[in-house]
Amino acid sequence: MKTKTITKYFLALLSCFISLQLHADEIYMIARAKATETTLTSVVFFNSKEISSIEECEKEREHGSFNNWRVFTHILNTSYLSFGTQYRCAKSTQKLSRWFSEGRYSKKYLVRYDRSKNLSVTPVDSISECRKKLQKVQKEEDIHLFCAHSNQTLSSL
Repeated sequence: MKTKTITKYFLALLSCFISLQLHADEIYMIARAKATETTLTSVVFFNSKEISSIEECEKEREHGSFNNWRVFTHILNTSYLSFGTQYRCAKSTQKLSRWFSEGRYSKKYLVRYDRSKNLSVTPVDSISECRKKLQKVQKEEDIHLFCAHSNQTLSSL
């Protein structure tokens, strides 16, 4: 009888642990690349097991601002266009696939980044649909709310 009770408690504890792991915050460094004098915007969501807190992400962002990336080493392909790139660190319960420099940027997202560094990514069918949703909240895009193309897939939990 005691063994059954212990087993039930163990399974309940294991279930809670798995549930917490599924909903644990992921840490992302968001790279928003906007083509100068256009509305063309791309976004990359960098994520690594080596970065487990916003503070570690901010240190990586600081090093990267001097082209000294330690974890998120990358070169964004900006062929033929001049881009301005902004980097932000954020946390999210959403899971995004790993970024590869190759691949079509065919996914379209409405990206929200709030002042508490929470990230929310919403898939949209088109950039024009995204802009209509955005304009219901604010007039212009900015680092906190923008529409962008990506080559990363948003996973459902």
